[in-house]
Amino acid sequence: MMRDVMKATAVVAVTIGAAVLTGGLGAADACVTDWGEASAIVRSERLTTVEDLATHRAAGVNGQIVKATLCREADRYVYRLVVRDGSGTLRAMTVRADSPVKAATPR
Repeated sequence: MMRDVMKATAVVAVTIGAAVLTGGLGAADACVTDWGEASAIVRSERLTTVEDLATHRAAGVNGQIVKATLCREADRYVYRLVVRDGSGTLRAMTVRADSPVKAATPR
């Protein structure tokens, strides 16, 4: 369990500034770069955590999450992810943070 927490912490540490690989942001998009602030939003909005995405393979996240950024798109929160698959290929995807199983889209 502690190892999983350490992995999740490492993933979070790597995620600051993740928008570089996940594409540009539109005018209506607002991403959180401070993970202390993001953590508070995840708790208050009862969002899925990055750790849950990584450990439960929710929303078609098949691979290692390399970067994750919490963003607000229109009226909901999403995670913009960079995922490394088994062959080492990086792919960008967007996952709804409120219900990641409902919508995962490649970017």
